[in-house]
Amino acid sequence: MDQYRSKMREINARPIRRVAEFAARKQKRLRQSMDKVRATARQLQNDGDMSAGAKAKKIETMLRKAKKANEGK
Repeated sequence: MDQYRSKMREINARPIRRVAEFAARKQKRLRQSMDKVRATARQLQNDGDMSAGAKAKKIETMLRKAKKANEGK
């Protein structure tokens, strides 16, 4: 009986498949949005028309927006 209980505890400790899939989808979305922000930041970095302060403010705004969008999902 103890072996059965220990085996059931092991099974119950594992994450449910759907929960694991949800976490993977969430991480994938976060990774994609951060890649998009990085690409835009690189473009801004190469842009000579904007001042350094304006570039930093724009990047900060993009990061905040990406974080807020991924928070609700």
